[in-house]
Amino acid sequence: MPVKPIILVEDNDKLRRLYVEMLEGAGYVVMSANSGEKGIELLHKVSSPQLVILDIMMPEMDGIETCERIRKLQTADPFPIVFLTAMDKPETLLRCLRAGGDDYLMKSMPLPMVLERLQAWIRRRSFDDIAARREKAIKELEAITAEAEAGERW
Repeated sequence: MPVKPIILVEDNDKLRRLYVEMLEGAGYVVMSANSGEKGIELLHKVSSPQLVILDIMMPEMDGIETCERIRKLQTADPFPIVFLTAMDKPETLLRCLRAGGDDYLMKSMPLPMVLERLQAWIRRRSFDDIAARREKAIKELEAITAEAEAGERW
């Protein structure tokens, strides 16, 4: 059985190289793209990667739109989508989950922690609880967002 690659979509060349080196150093095969369009093109070559990692802020098509399009194209074999972001607003993170993302990692996290979280998603190829987990996270973020909005009104 051929090795399933990780697909990394990041428009910043330095960060993309850094994450590719980190993942390849850990023994993974990585295919990378610098835009959402090119990331989707990779999915036409690899229908079921181990994991897709998306930057949120990219020109032309952002990571959220890319995620929505990927989920519409997805095959019967589900794979996790993890956002890598510098944005930590609950509203943005909520949009990521609603678009079909499974998790989000802050770019400010130390690389060993990023690798550990990504490896956890790779090991978690049983997706029975993924939809329930995503729904729970959406509800929690909706409550945080509503609470923040109510606080702003006062």
